Amino acid sequence: MKRLLLLTAIFLTACASGPRFEYELSQVYRPDGLYDAWKTTNVSNEFNRFVDSRAMGEKHNWSENVPFVRVVDDHYVGFNIGDGYICAQVRISAQMSWSKSGVASYVTEESFVLSDDDTMLEVEWDPLRGTRTTDRLMYMLNYFDKLAVQTSDTCGETRITRYDISGSHHVTTKQTDENGLSKTEWGVRGDSGGLCYSGLC
Repeated sequence: MKRLLLLTAIFLTACASGPRFEYELSQVYRPDGLYDAWKTTNVSNEFNRFVDSRAMGEKHNWSENVPFVRVVDDHYVGFNIGDGYICAQVRISAQMSWSKSGVASYVTEESFVLSDDDTMLEVEWDPLRGTRTTDRLMYMLNYFDKLAVQTSDTCGETRITRYDISGSHHVTTKQTDENGLSKTEWGVRGDSGGLCYSGLC
């Protein structure tokens, strides 16, 4: 009986964990301009050289800044929620609702750190997993067309910020499941939804 209970617990744990994915990124060159909702800018001067892609969100009110999602090169993802000062103690959790026409919406919970000026939610580099969260978010930003982020800060404010993320940023992203099946979202195309192969769309 104990063996049966142990096997049942292992089986339920395996099912609950869901499929495991690996992600690959490849930064590609594309000219400055609009790629559906994403605007790409190649920055090069005496002090910096990087590629920046941004997708805008809906303002909460007339006095706040326009929210945006920012991807820099192939290692940074940040979310501006339009709040000039996010009230939090270094870290903040956010519920993220991802949607795309013809695909079931998907909700995740993510943990972010605040930027130095307390205006951006940023992915913290994990010394044990490297950039796994960054890679996954970059893939999802290419795959889905709409994103809603719900945050609750330590001052008691809860807000939902909505973004148009149709099209793609400048990084080509690839997702591979545990069976070796892959799906690629292109950073060089301007079509919403990107392209895929191996029969997964």
